[in-house]
Amino acid sequence: MSPPKKNRKVALKGLAGLSISCLLVWAIVRRVDPAALGEAFASLRVGWFVFAVVAFGLGIAIAGARWRIPLVMNSLAEPWGFVLRMSCVAHCFNVLLMGPVPGDMAKAALFSRWRKRPGAKALAACAIDRTLAAGGSVFYGLLTVTLIVLCGGLERLLKLEYTTPGWSLMIVVAAVVFGVIWLVRGRLAGNAFLVDSWNSFRVGILRFRDSRRMAALGVFLSLLNQILFGSILAICLFAVAGEDVNWAEALWVFPLVSSLASLPVSIAGAGVREGAAVLLLSTCGVDGADALAAGLLTSSVYLLWALIGAAVGWREELRFVGANRTETARS
Repeated sequence: MSPPKKNRKVALKGLAGLSISCLLVWAIVRRVDPAALGEAFASLRVGWFVFAVVAFGLGIAIAGARWRIPLVMNSLAEPWGFVLRMSCVAHCFNVLLMGPVPGDMAKAALFSRWRKRPGAKALAACAIDRTLAAGGSVFYGLLTVTLIVLCGGLERLLKLEYTTPGWSLMIVVAAVVFGVIWLVRGRLAGNAFLVDSWNSFRVGILRFRDSRRMAALGVFLSLLNQILFGSILAICLFAVAGEDVNWAEALWVFPLVSSLASLPVSIAGAGVREGAAVLLLSTCGVDGADALAAGLLTSSVYLLWALIGAAVGWREELRFVGANRTETARS
């Protein structure tokens, strides 16, 4: 695919995601009393919102620490500062491209460009990092199911008047993803770059046999990362509703909403997050305006860090261009 066509495809995908997010948010906002929503925002505890922003930044840092594990194993070790900046840039692309997989591809390309490292190895490190993230997702899913059972969420879900996207949809999505991976695997022989990426991925995975502690650390960091991201909605809800929420009953909602919002159908999960929050928190007696305000604040945290990631990426690009010009002038 030529660069213009590829750029057009990325732009159309981003526009589609933005349109879906706007439509979903509009459909949800119009169902909530504007005065009540305004009161919810007026009662915002700014300190707790700032805490949510900081907690999300910590989650990005943890994701960077997890990514550094396969970087080291693939002989791509870089200073902590650069890895953390790349993690921030990666979040920006995850938001713009509606998912971690295309975001990882952009991260690998920029890492290879800025540090002049082999692109195949960088892509393989991102793939291993995504494998560690999947391991953490398994435990996060178990945690979500446990909270649903212990906090009475199952009974509340069964009482909903209409069904929501459930495990069947997730299974279909997973089947499509694995199907694409299998098709790509079958065509590796015709693409030297993919062959190198696959070999680097295989070698990196095999190294975990001799360092199971590192694999366990990667999965643990992934679980911790997802818990932090899932807690942002809870922090934002506390910022607008405080102790008016029965937190023992609502605890199961937050990881479930976080999982639903991670589906690659909208920008930063906007729209999906607000709709799921309003619907599920209503079963716990939370006012719709408070739930919607918390969802909108959570989406704003995601978008704020995406803007920070864009600024960091722009600065890294300027630094790279400047260094190249200096090197060219000296030669």
